[in-house]
Amino acid sequence: MAQTTKRDLVSDLAGNVLSGSGLTLDKILDAVTENAPALLGKKLKYPSLTSANWKNLMEKFRRNVPLKLTPKWVADNLNTSQKNAETVILPSLDLLGVTDANGKTTAKAKALGKQATYANQLSKILTAT
Repeated sequence: MAQTTKRDLVSDLAGNVLSGSGLTLDKILDAVTENAPALLGKKLKYPSLTSANWKNLMEKFRRNVPLKLTPKWVADNLNTSQKNAETVILPSLDLLGVTDANGKTTAKAKALGKQATYANQLSKILTAT
């Protein structure tokens, strides 16, 4: 579909209602998802962490959640390169809300580090993502 503006999207959805073809939640979600990059003016980004990196990170968090995750810390502790830490792991953790844009760990990171709150926090992250 061609790039759609917010006004076009609303008009198209309103047209579905007025034409009698109906407007379902599926139609709304499909229309918004399909046009989200154009509406936001950027590409959608999704976190991409391997299960091994996630597992190793959670093991480290259970021992101690650092105040800040640097590319060096991630590379050393997850047995990966600093380039991978900078381009994949840290941006993914930022998208998940585990760190902020500066690499500082958030309350989510601390909750993930505790066995008692891990499952609940992970559920929230999955739902939000």
